[in-house]
Amino acid sequence: MAWLLFDNKIDPYQLNNLVGNEGDTSMQDDMEKLLSQRLKETGDEFLPGLEYVKKGAYTLDETGIVPYTN
Repeated sequence: MAWLLFDNKIDPYQLNNLVGNEGDTSMQDDMEKLLSQRLKETGDEFLPGLEYVKKGAYTLDETGIVPYTN
């Protein structure tokens, strides 16, 4: 599964994705475990985004996003 992980203090423009960096694997593993634990506790399936679009019967615009409406 592809992920994004940034250090917003030293990389506020999020130019350097830390996922897969050798020195950051321990932190990534810890964060993955915490996320999995929290999802299990809350019963969250953590489905792909398009599944939530389907569940909510949202329509996507030509760019593939749910348009904001007032």
